[in-house]
Amino acid sequence: MDEAFAIHPDGTPVNPEKFRDALRQGEYQGEAVPSSWMSDQHLAELVAGDDLEAFTDYLQQMNYDRMFDSDGAALDIKEWRQSVRDDHHYAQLLQDGYPEVYELIASGSDEEVQNMLRAQRRAQLEAAAQQKSEL
Repeated sequence: MDEAFAIHPDGTPVNPEKFRDALRQGEYQGEAVPSSWMSDQHLAELVAGDDLEAFTDYLQQMNYDRMFDSDGAALDIKEWRQSVRDDHHYAQLLQDGYPEVYELIASGSDEEVQNMLRAQRRAQLEAAAQQKSEL
């Protein structure tokens, strides 16, 4: 994959500035930006704007939706696990901050990893609902 378009296993771009700059130039992996992206008005505004954090967050959500089912399970668990192994930066973050998660991804069964991903998604949704109810 073109370095500018590399993403981490969580969907965030490895280099958000390069990703945004390439989209500004109308290129995606050496070809025209996909038409579905061009019709996304919010993405177009973020590409044209200066808020790199908002661009990164939005791109993460777009990629998340392409990589994971609504329940949090990876659409292609073998590919996702390989992406964790191949992304040394992301793997190191997991090893340092969540060693039990990294160990499960590295040596657990596909179903155990899928169950962990589903549980993480449920926890995220519950936390978001809790935060919303407190407002």
